Amino acid sequence: MIGMTTFICLFSAGQILFFYYIWDRPIGPQPDLGWTVPLGWGRYGSLREAANLSSLMLWALIPFATMFIGNAIRVYKLGENGFGKTKQF
Repeated sequence: MIGMTTFICLFSAGQILFFYYIWDRPIGPQPDLGWTVPLGWGRYGSLREAANLSSLMLWALIPFATMFIGNAIRVYKLGENGFGKTKQF
């Protein structure tokens, strides 16, 4: 549950930031403003803005790792199978 909530928050933040850059920037690079790195959809920004977008996507992998580790603990340590039934002793 924590992993899914974290992923949704990080994904939403990434989308908000992405669409902010899309709506805020004109099409094409603007070297005089320092907007030379492509951000997507023909928009350009600074290196820091591109790094912000990339880091949010990388941080979104952490919730998947949390969910994977949690399910691995359920399967291997608690003895549950894929359908959620516990192992009978």
